[in-house]
Amino acid sequence: AKSRSTRADPLSAPTEAAPAEPVRESGAVAAEESAPTREPRFDAEYLDNPAPTYPRASLRLREEGSVEIRARVGRDGRPRELAVARSSGSMRLDRAALDAIRRWSFEPAQRAGIAVEAWVVVPITFKLEN
Repeated sequence: AKSRSTRADPLSAPTEAAPAEPVRESGAVAAEESAPTREPRFDAEYLDNPAPTYPRASLRLREEGSVEIRARVGRDGRPRELAVARSSGSMRLDRAALDAIRRWSFEPAQRAGIAVEAWVVVPITFKLEN
């Protein structure tokens, strides 16, 4: 299985428990709000994120497909919340992608040089070799 980077959305939708805002010095609010956000990354070589394991049943049934996983990445670079954004059509492949990404490390998004929570879509393709 292989993966590639797509786009990230800064965390904007309210969640059940909103994270505490960092303490800001006066005047820093406007600069932080207008500063560009660096998106979370999962494709840097040093992160050493392993590819998902191809499920045995999927190998036997010759299932292939692409799944997109939406991940909320915390300020520490760990995935906080995962959901299937677009299914591969196989519950086994979708679950294998979720299981792998749950163990991954990310470079967190940054706004004004400060790590922030953000959403990223991680595409995973399961393709059988001939």
